[in-house]
Amino acid sequence: MGTIFRLKPLWPAGAAALAVLLLAGCGSSGNTPTVERDADGLPVARISARYATALADDLDTLVASTDATFVGEGIGTGQSRYVQLGNSRELPLPVSVFLVRIEASTGQPAVGSVVKVEQLGGVTSGGEVRVLLIGDTAISVGSRYLFFARQDGPNTFSASAFARFPIEDGRVTAPVGWETTGASQALAGDTPAEAIERLAAE
Repeated sequence: MGTIFRLKPLWPAGAAALAVLLLAGCGSSGNTPTVERDADGLPVARISARYATALADDLDTLVASTDATFVGEGIGTGQSRYVQLGNSRELPLPVSVFLVRIEASTGQPAVGSVVKVEQLGGVTSGGEVRVLLIGDTAISVGSRYLFFARQDGPNTFSASAFARFPIEDGRVTAPVGWETTGASQALAGDTPAEAIERLAAE
């Protein structure tokens, strides 16, 4: 099972940073440092992660590392789940679940179907803080993406930060922070139809 992280980033070094951020976010002293907050006012914890960045060096390598390639729109969210990593005393990390309607694919999943796409990160179980991996951007409901995805279960997929390409103004764009990868440079500017046609021929 050495390829378990072929698309996902390797797990964060630990969840201890969450506890530090929770203390900072709840501080009562005027000396408490300013903390990044999300649109809902929750403090944001950005957890370091090691990515298998070589997978995005070129388009062929990225395609070879995936189980499915598809274009889809985020149409809602599912029930978040939580994973316990490392020491059992550390806080469990959230996994966000997004519902994605398939618009085009290189085979499976079928066009028109709705699948789950999971992303490490989200709001902690007690609602105290939003967790994001450094170098990652949360999937947005109402937005469209070109996914290079790993299948984790029946109708359940995941895609790394460098393998979720936002579609803006009808064109594939590079994931934020991953603009210089070979895969990003190869795909940026394509229409979704052009990208799927090219990928189906890979």
